[in-house]
Amino acid sequence: MIIKLISMEKKDNIIAYSGKVIKYRNKEYVIRPEESLRGCLGCAFVPSINCPVELTKYCLQGYIYKKC
Repeated sequence: MIIKLISMEKKDNIIAYSGKVIKYRNKEYVIRPEESLRGCLGCAFVPSINCPVELTKYCLQGYIYKKC
């Protein structure tokens, strides 16, 4: 018998759209569609190597951050 374990984690369905304002560390950023297929090119957080999960939720949907 095979038992499947179902994770009961809360799934956050965050919807990204161009022009959405995100507040992170008391600064405001606007998300825009990615400018290239290479990912983070043009993102305000490019010098940062370890982007936190709350930021990457939008990146995985094809958006980057720009300063307001």
